[in-house]
Amino acid sequence: SLMTCSAGAFPVPDFCLIFAPLKGYDEPKILRSQLSRFGPISADAGHATRQPNNADALKRISEGEIVIISDGESAMAVASAARVSAGLIARFEKMTSAPFYVALSASQFDGLGLVLHSETATLPIGRPVDVLPHPLAAMSRSGRADTVAAMAKGLPSPVLRVPGHVTPLRAMPSGLLARVGHIEGAVDLVSMAGEAPAAIVAFLVSDDGAPSTYAGAEFGELLTLENLRSMRLLRERGNPHHQVASLFIEAMTRNPAAVAVITACAPDGTPAGLLVSSMSSYSGNPPSVVFSVSMKSRTLGTLLEQDDFGVNILAREQEDVAAAFAGRGDKFRSTMWIWDHHVPRIEGTQSFLRCRKTAQVSLGDHTLFVGAIISGESSPVPPLIYFDRSFQWTLTAPSNPEAEVDARDQRGSAL
Repeated sequence: SLMTCSAGAFPVPDFCLIFAPLKGYDEPKILRSQLSRFGPISADAGHATRQPNNADALKRISEGEIVIISDGESAMAVASAARVSAGLIARFEKMTSAPFYVALSASQFDGLGLVLHSETATLPIGRPVDVLPHPLAAMSRSGRADTVAAMAKGLPSPVLRVPGHVTPLRAMPSGLLARVGHIEGAVDLVSMAGEAPAAIVAFLVSDDGAPSTYAGAEFGELLTLENLRSMRLLRERGNPHHQVASLFIEAMTRNPAAVAVITACAPDGTPAGLLVSSMSSYSGNPPSVVFSVSMKSRTLGTLLEQDDFGVNILAREQEDVAAAFAGRGDKFRSTMWIWDHHVPRIEGTQSFLRCRKTAQVSLGDHTLFVGAIISGESSPVPPLIYFDRSFQWTLTAPSNPEAEVDARDQRGSAL
């Protein structure tokens, strides 16, 4: 069943709460002294409001800070879901006792396999989910942060269980270009800041439950939806780099890739690892592999310091392992693994390659690693495939493998 919150048009499951008073703000007032350090101010019905500062707002989003967006009648707190932490969730809880939500682009929402609670909802709202393996601690800040991180990274639906404690919202395709709404504005804002198309959001309300357009200066920059839409139009029409970046993302998501976990021994002797889909062969002599790691990765420091690492190419049935290593927290806690000459080796993989680093190069926002294969093991089980923002793909063997081989040989001879 559905109920409608006091704001009027936000239907939600009956086991969720939406709005609660904005803590610390009995009246919708902002002191000019608070705002003066954030830029120009203007008077609106006797209240001071901060003028939009696009560059500062995008910078704050990329740094994991909160920005307020408003349509003049209601306001929403927004932060990048990719920058989620227990501390950031605590800041949202400080702002309002209402729960937060995760606004996702249409492609991110659909790629996760999330299900809408109501197809006719004014704002498409999904069924609340939790990320595994945190069924008991899902309500904790760290548990909810793990769920948000999984949504931001685009993990597939088998990793998420229903019902849960974090509610996703689906923005319309094309975002603010299709609809000037808070959800679209939040997703476009974090995307324009260079983050994943996933935002932590929470509506602001006053003590009587009515929508509020005011927030203290400590809660972040204030932007209007129309301003955000103008920013989006400018980027779409006049920024070739932005167009190329969008083309790059779409092209790469449609490029099928095997999924691997890169593992190494951290300086303190504990196992470290991260999920990559960029691993590929590099050379045949010596047999080598190559992969790239984001400059923001917490595993980067270990890989830079250590000479040996492991490439664990995941098997088709290891989606749970992929989820664990794409998230936060103790990635090895729920994973079966052993030490292989001081390199963590995940059990049950399609292939394991123990490598010695031969080169590392920092380019753009990633570091490229090349490693010569020292030892390893491979099995004929199908690999886990990532394609079109989903793991829901299976390789199909040809009906007549010998005929396929003969046909390839004939084509090779003709060449």
